[in-house]
Amino acid sequence: MSDEVDLKSLIISNATFLFAQNGFNKTSIQKIADTTKTSQTNVLYHFKTKKVLFEACLLNAISKNRQILLKYKSKSKFDSLIHLLNTNVNWAIKSPHECQLFLLMFYFASNDEHFLKLSTRLSADGQNLLKEYLSTFSFKSGFDLESTSSILQSYIHGVMFNIISRKDKSIKANYKNNIENIVLSFIEVK
Repeated sequence: MSDEVDLKSLIISNATFLFAQNGFNKTSIQKIADTTKTSQTNVLYHFKTKKVLFEACLLNAISKNRQILLKYKSKSKFDSLIHLLNTNVNWAIKSPHECQLFLLMFYFASNDEHFLKLSTRLSADGQNLLKEYLSTFSFKSGFDLESTSSILQSYIHGVMFNIISRKDKSIKANYKNNIENIVLSFIEVK
């Protein structure tokens, strides 16, 4: 790996931590540069703006989470669906700084066009992935693919927020049991 790639990865790693720790507005490019032991010019060479850097940090975190998901193999479609949902719960527990960026994005989306577009795109990507997993199931009366994927996505986002805001890893087991029960209330498992 080249020094250039190493520096870019280090910038992303340090920026992820600082954004999660201090928030977007209180994290300066200079602070990221200082933490990375490089210049502000080097940071801006790789990432033209702080928003671009934040987005790179977020996409890097989501990519790592997706890689974990793709490694899982199960013969059961139900187990695969539960694993998909639990991957996000685990993300909030095992990588809270990365997951927090995802949640910060939604907060910023209400006041910033860039973050609104990003959150819309990433939410649609997440919902499409969830729909892929759900598309093989029959739904109970009153539910369909759209409503079920929307409800489950909202629930998982709420779980992620709750885990991060409470900083309580002990609630993981409760959520894992709840996720299975919630999914079973929407779909038919044969």
